[in-house]
Amino acid sequence: MSSDPVPSDDAPVTVEKLRKSPRKVPKRTDPNKGLSQSTVEALGQLHWFLVCVPSGKEFTVERILDDNGVTVFVPVETRFRRRNRYAQRKTELKFPLVPGYVLVGFPPSSMDWASVFRFRIIAGVVGREGRPARIPRPEVTRLLTRHASGEFIAPKAQQWMQTHREFFEGDRVEVLEGPFEGHVFEVTQITGQHASMVVELLGGEQCVQVPLKSLGKVGTG
Repeated sequence: MSSDPVPSDDAPVTVEKLRKSPRKVPKRTDPNKGLSQSTVEALGQLHWFLVCVPSGKEFTVERILDDNGVTVFVPVETRFRRRNRYAQRKTELKFPLVPGYVLVGFPPSSMDWASVFRFRIIAGVVGREGRPARIPRPEVTRLLTRHASGEFIAPKAQQWMQTHREFFEGDRVEVLEGPFEGHVFEVTQITGQHASMVVELLGGEQCVQVPLKSLGKVGTG
């Protein structure tokens, strides 16, 4: 895949420019929800392309293009992270699912690339042999459906887990502290701030509960 160069222009277009057409993607108050099934089906009929943008500017580009009548979508995932090293608790933050790219959709009869490349922040479009490459419709529909269902939202329990070692029920985890430190078990259930596991204890199998913060998924850094 390659990126086409950005057409040159004489002056940047400001984001205050009035919208030319009604908003095509409903404004999302929740970054992972807000797309009804009918909206997913309608968006699936468009021709979608991956537009290259500076990493970290995905949401800025989404706002600029959307405010100027371009159908744009940034797939989002949420993670629990501390906002800074001084924060005591993790906060649910949103991140682009595909850093450095946004999805732009056009009606089959109108490929208005001029409305996209008029902004200097747009770096290019993923293409083949110098032409924009359309994303296959099944892939777009699958992504929109998974996104609308909230699949990319981090479970609330992960706010209590070790960063980058988050886990789910059924995962194998390492006990990081306590009487079972260093042992590996399978998580059978997650309730509140604790995980249940079956361990060998007193000559038989016992179900024990361990704080989520004392566990880390096996095989991750």
